[in-house]
Amino acid sequence: MTSRECSGGAQSPGGFGLARGEIGRGFRRAAAARGRVLEVGIGSGLNLPFYHRDVEVVLGVDPSIELLHMAK
Repeated sequence: MTSRECSGGAQSPGGFGLARGEIGRGFRRAAAARGRVLEVGIGSGLNLPFYHRDVEVVLGVDPSIELLHMAK
């Protein structure tokens, strides 16, 4: 198994394996959020469409400038 593979998990574009169900949990958490949200590791913003309409603002931070531009 390479460093980009994770037994029993999905392959993320960045090469990090994701545990089964990890993506679904992130979407459920986004849907449950209300008010002001700080999303650490926002990446390309995949969770943004799943935030509830009661979210006033999402402040996203990520070490990758390229991914931050995608999230906008």
